[in-house]
Amino acid sequence: MQMLIKNFVDNFLKTVLSIVRILIFSRFSVEIPKTSNDEIILLGNGPSFKSDFLKHEKFFQEKETLCVNHFPSTEYYVKLMPKYYILAGPELWLDDIGQKYISNSNTLFQNMAKYTSWEIKCFVPFEAKKHLRWRDHLKSNKNIKIIYYNNVAIDGFPWFKNLLFRLNLGMPSPHNIMIPALMISIAMGFNKIYLSGADHSWLSGISVTDSNEVLLNQKHFYDEGSSKPTPMHNRGVGKRRLHEVLHKFMTSFEGYFAIDSYAKKRQIKILNTTKNSFIDAFERFSLDTSNEK
Repeated sequence: MQMLIKNFVDNFLKTVLSIVRILIFSRFSVEIPKTSNDEIILLGNGPSFKSDFLKHEKFFQEKETLCVNHFPSTEYYVKLMPKYYILAGPELWLDDIGQKYISNSNTLFQNMAKYTSWEIKCFVPFEAKKHLRWRDHLKSNKNIKIIYYNNVAIDGFPWFKNLLFRLNLGMPSPHNIMIPALMISIAMGFNKIYLSGADHSWLSGISVTDSNEVLLNQKHFYDEGSSKPTPMHNRGVGKRRLHEVLHKFMTSFEGYFAIDSYAKKRQIKILNTTKNSFIDAFERFSLDTSNEK
């Protein structure tokens, strides 16, 4: 009984806090476009993506795709011509951050504007709308259609979360780009969602120096051979401590279970095709034994 009361109070407080966040930060005029297709592949930037694509190119070419973050700065952007793109990290649009982040994001948006010769829907958090730098890069390309979404973190009673998810007012805390990618894909009406390149193997890349600096080697398919351990910053500035890094990871993994529960209630199947993925919330799907030939 004591545990039931504790869980009720905990969910009640989280629900109240989420309501406050929604009233302050969410926009109630969100319109997520609907799809007429059943399946989509979410293209994560994990180290496994490149080998999976090279071995199963037909599988990727036959389905609609959604790419994330710095994918447009790779050769696979033009090869796959994704129909959807989503970004979530504030370091991609903020101006009061380190020069490295500004330079990388400028290159990203310049590449999108230069190479996108097909129509693509670009999902961007409402938070980024007031910042001009990224918009100035993309406005010259009429193929890029900007659609804003609410990335407000929602928690609390399961029925409450699922209701607000369906209304597109928020999502589980978006500490990783795959969380908004999944939520947007569900909102668009896809019935089967495949995850690719969702390694999430960050834990093996954590180290702490003798000066207590926490470093993380975040490997991607486009920099696996050159990536180096660096501090994990918070919104492009500062340095996270170890407990903050681990809490960020924990929140992401926990969020996937909330998404899986929500998807199942809507009879949507999420399949993780990523070999050795650390995500333990979704059903696994092997590309090696699939019927694509």
